[in-house]
Amino acid sequence: MNRSSLKSKTLRRCAFVICASTLFAAAAVADEGKQFKALLHDKGTYGSDDVAAGRYEQGIEKLSTWANSDRTAHSTRVPALIDLCAAYTMTRNLEKAKETCDKAVDSGWYAGHAYNNRGAFNIAVGNYEAAIRDFQAAIKGRGADRVARTNLQFAEERLVAKRQAEEKVRVIARSVDGRGPAK
Repeated sequence: MNRSSLKSKTLRRCAFVICASTLFAAAAVADEGKQFKALLHDKGTYGSDDVAAGRYEQGIEKLSTWANSDRTAHSTRVPALIDLCAAYTMTRNLEKAKETCDKAVDSGWYAGHAYNNRGAFNIAVGNYEAAIRDFQAAIKGRGADRVARTNLQFAEERLVAKRQAEEKVRVIARSVDGRGPAK
């Protein structure tokens, strides 16, 4: 390979890495006062900018058009599905969020982002075990590892808190019904 073509190939690779690293933006979703992050594409044509700005209905309408059109290229449809997953989760439209998040993950594209957003959905519905699995997959899927690591820690903390609360309820219930001493 001559020096000119090697330089050109290196420049193209660097440009791709720079573009890929700025392609996604994070949007926070609240859970009991704390926040975890879903990832949104940073492209206005998909409707993500509307979602990021809080114009959820407009964003969902645009994203749905891209995600559900048979004419949309797979490389455009999947990012729209990923963003739609986040938008439905943020608006608490959980039935549509589940369906859309699963489609995004099943596509196999942008796996880190798709798993991260489905993990955010799972936190929103209180399924911390599934969220942990999704964030672990997001870390392996590349592209979302920093956000997914933070979300994974959040999900693990929520799971521990949930289990501790369940244990307290069992102990109290046991002492009230007389079947055993309170601990």
